[in-house]
Parts: sequence; structure tokens; C-alpha cells
Amino acid sequence: TWPVLWAGIYATLYAITSHFLNRRFPGYEHHRPLHPLSEAFVWTRSLWRKHWFKLRERKLARSLQDASAGSFFLVPLQTHNDAQIRVHSDFRDIPTFIEDVMRSFAEYAPADQRLVIKHHPMDRGYREYGPLIRRLTAKYQLLGRVDYVHDVHLPMLLDRARGTVVINSTVGLSSILHGTPVCVLGDPVYHMPGLTHQGTLHSFWNNPG
Repeated sequence: TWPVLWAGIYATLYAITSHFLNRRFPGYEHHRPLHPLSEAFVWTRSLWRKHWFKLRERKLARSLQDASAGSFFLVPLQTHNDAQIRVHSDFRDIPTFIEDVMRSFAEYAPADQRLVIKHHPMDRGYREYGPLIRRLTAKYQLLGRVDYVHDVHLPMLLDRARGTVVINSTVGLSSILHGTPVCVLGDPVYHMPGLTHQGTLHSFWNNPG
């Protein structure tokens, strides 16, 4: 609770400062819209959602913790406005990434594997991909094989996952630290032989390395 509360306070103060002092820096362009009221609303919603998802996901978190190691693949999402996606990847946005991964998983992953998609904690108040993932789950006939989580402990997921799929997130480095194979779909600095999967996403599901 406290980290989210303070993050919200700092984000709102940052937005207030930017809003009232931006005339002193007429050439500055921020990478996303900033307004004090919208930031205050977003972080208030983030705090509420954190408690709601933590309560709602308790049973799922226990099932993932008790799941056999290597029985699911992890897909940690990045924030919707991450400049690394626009600059160092071929994806237009996060929904495009989600659909590409789910389509590939449906076509090429072993039938006994699950897919765990984890929302970025700093994006909790800004975006919610539940409706999209439910629609894609039905579209690609993945009922019972896809879990969408927000507040499940990331290190636990990395310890138990068969592999991790990222665009260029630093979670890829954390996955390497946990000894979990990584497939990157962007252009991070750590994408090199011996550290990450060098094949395609389609091949990763059956031979993560």
C-alpha cells in the first residue's frame, strides 16, 4: 500500500510542477501527457486496484505457487507508454504484443502448458487488458490455459516458469538471474547468444533452451 501511495504522491507532485513551470522550458516535450488531475485520478485508481486484484488473485497465486515447475510460460507486460517499445521494437503497442504472443502460443505451444500474463505494476492505474485477453482467449481457443495477473509475486513466477517472453523489459535480466530461459521480441542490450533464446517465438515454446 505505502509504495503505491507514495508513488502516486510523487507522480502528482511531478505533474503539478510540470504543469505550472512548463513555460520556463518552451522547447521541452514529455513522452506522455501530464496533468495534475489525471495523475491524481490514475494513482488513486491504482491504489484501489492493487487491493482489489490482490484479494481476487489469492487463490490463483496459490495455484501458481503450487504448480509444477515448468508448467507455464510467463509474459510480463511493459507500461503502455514505454519509449523502448516505440524505439527498440516492431510493436505498435502492448495489445499488439499480447495478441502476437497468444496467437503463437495457441499454434505452437505444448497443450499441457499455460500462459501467465502479468500486468506492469506502474501501469495498473492506466490500463486494464482483461477484456482484450478474454476475447483473445476465446478467439484462439485457449480457455483454461491463460491467466492474467496483477499482484502475484514476480520472483516466484520467474522461479517456476518454463520460460519468459518479453519485448525488451529489464524483467528479462531478472529471468536470467533466476535461471529461466528468455525470448526477447525487441532489441534489448542483453539479447546475445548464451543469455537469451536465439530462435523464433514459435520455437521457444518447445525448446526454450
